[in-house]
Amino acid sequence: PLLLHQSYSVRFCAGCLILQTWRILDHTDAEVFVNILLRPYLRYNPSLGKSTPLSHLFACLEMSLSGGIVEGNDIEMQRRETVTQSQNKNPELDVLVKLARVLLVPNTEHASRMPKWYESFQKYSDLYPDLSLPLFSLGGVSLQSVYGVNITASTNFSDQSFIGTDMISTSIRPEEQSGDVDEDIVVGILSRTEAKIAASACKGEWGSSSVIDGIAPENAIIANKIKALKIPPLSPNLGNLITDSGAFSGFDVNMSMKTSWVPKEDNLIASTTLSSGHSSSVVRMAVSHDYSFFVSASHDGTSKVFELRQMQETGGEIQSSLTYEGHTSQQEFSHHARVNDVSILEKSHSVATAASDGSLHVWKVDMLPSNPNQTPTHKRASSVSGLGTLRRVFHGEGEVLAVSHFNTQSASIITYATQRGNIHSLDLRSTRHPFALSLSPDLGYLTDMQVGDDHNWVVVSTSRGFLSLWDIRFQTMVKLWRHSRNSTIKRIANASVNYSNGGRNINEASRPLIFVGSSNNEASLFDISAGDCLQCYRVLDPSLSFIDQAALPFEHRSVPHLESFDVPSPRSPRRFSLGGALEMSVTKSSNKDFVNALVGSISRDGPSYLIAGSSDRMIRYWDLNSASKCFCLSGLGRGQAPPNFEQINHDGIFQLFLCRHRPLPPARMTESGNVPLRNRQGIARSDNGHSDEILDLKLIESPSFGVLSSSRDGIIKLWN
Repeated sequence: PLLLHQSYSVRFCAGCLILQTWRILDHTDAEVFVNILLRPYLRYNPSLGKSTPLSHLFACLEMSLSGGIVEGNDIEMQRRETVTQSQNKNPELDVLVKLARVLLVPNTEHASRMPKWYESFQKYSDLYPDLSLPLFSLGGVSLQSVYGVNITASTNFSDQSFIGTDMISTSIRPEEQSGDVDEDIVVGILSRTEAKIAASACKGEWGSSSVIDGIAPENAIIANKIKALKIPPLSPNLGNLITDSGAFSGFDVNMSMKTSWVPKEDNLIASTTLSSGHSSSVVRMAVSHDYSFFVSASHDGTSKVFELRQMQETGGEIQSSLTYEGHTSQQEFSHHARVNDVSILEKSHSVATAASDGSLHVWKVDMLPSNPNQTPTHKRASSVSGLGTLRRVFHGEGEVLAVSHFNTQSASIITYATQRGNIHSLDLRSTRHPFALSLSPDLGYLTDMQVGDDHNWVVVSTSRGFLSLWDIRFQTMVKLWRHSRNSTIKRIANASVNYSNGGRNINEASRPLIFVGSSNNEASLFDISAGDCLQCYRVLDPSLSFIDQAALPFEHRSVPHLESFDVPSPRSPRRFSLGGALEMSVTKSSNKDFVNALVGSISRDGPSYLIAGSSDRMIRYWDLNSASKCFCLSGLGRGQAPPNFEQINHDGIFQLFLCRHRPLPPARMTESGNVPLRNRQGIARSDNGHSDEILDLKLIESPSFGVLSSSRDGIIKLWN
């Protein structure tokens, strides 16, 4: 912002500092540490070099500067003029200096929400780039209501603002101020002359202040400071889980049970039916942070909201409370859309869904509050009452394949990946795009994406077995690996930050640990920053059930590894030829079973485990410390013996866990579905498992602990 300051002395000193920094740093360091800060203010990238003149830097700036560029002997003259101007008794400048000390930004976590009418301003401002930014169309009171800032200025600041409160009250009807505003009204306000004058004043065209009244410079300087400091507007009403007192609303998690909970074998609690559930595959699920509901994403084009409390009140049937059909309502291009992914925004009841038509929708689940007069033992959580769409984003880059969300101190950021390999971001508060990442197409199409718990890194998996690690802070790929299976990586999942195993204590606070699901019914725990495989969980083919460990083929008793590749640069050629790319697209593995779903926990206080769902319709529980505690949670057929779990030591550490399934017995030896042949004591228990491959798994911790599973047949099941 100092490069755009109205004072030439400030601009000159800031420019000299940047030029000197360029001369000290090399090209790479200058790009990472300097240019990333300058990029929002540049029209094009400057040519870096030890002889780069100051005029070249100013010519690259986004906004033209008044006063021109002064070099040589004229510099001292310009400095003297600046000092002389600052000594003049100008009441307008006195007001601006005063305002610089009284702009206070509150803690927005507990601040009021963005006015509903301003969301319409942001929407149409993005659609029509020629319009002025909504920021420049706000007066004093409107600035305070939209940005939550506390402004103490001259007494007539709030009353005489030439735009803002007066124009809003006259142009927008009272009933519209609490809802969406018509497009014509918004366009008319943003195209007014006063808004353009305010924008000109913020760009340094101070002659525009002579056209407007005396209070306009105060509006301009406030708006300029908000833009320079990158203060985002207040967050829209996302259905926050934090009450006014700062307490967390929702169910209370039993921490003592959390540290000792282990699921039971084949203990089905509830399930959806073909009539009450989805008509196609349920590919993803997301659970709200207060465990009041979960949302599904299905290839039938809808997302359903299921209340967790409702499961305890029905006779084992999971029924949806609401259905979101926003992706199928826009018939012009999305009537056949599939919902590919779903994510619930942190600390809120809002949901982001990604669809195959290239659209991303953000919508809120409205909740009815609980009855405060009920006793704690009979108190119910709030219940679902309705839906409301907040944002619709469309990119012409094919399907949106994955979506995630995280909060920072000043932003609410949604990250989503498209079919072209681009990872975009959207700040829901300011509607800005904080960063954008691009994946080379010869690495394969993106299959999954995970954002780190510290929000500093993101890991992406591809259909050709690649794993890329990105640093979000510098928008740079730092590692590129390829899985030794050379096949599609179907799923990745974050692991916890603390790990303890067999006396090997590792503090993983800053290291990205990722569970990776691949072919051959195999899952692994990798440190993506170093490429190390910490553990592997493998299901052997039934034909190898009775072969000793030492006699197993080497590929079945060795741990997988990651092959390192050079990080590609924007100008680097394609890494693989067309023939090589086609060869990689063919899966070389003879085992067609894939691990499609992963959820796990690595902790020193409680059990460390991984729950994996596969295309063989089984859900397996892997205890990361002992093979004797591993078991099949679901999927064993009637009469099928439980598998044997064992572990193989590598360097004194249990790095490889094996699951051996015995061959299925002949049909004549299995129990009939009506009368068991052996005991003949009644009807045999029905099979509780899924009838098709498992696609997603999620943990719930309240009102009771359990595991949610979804499959390609459209069924969702809850296991205790």
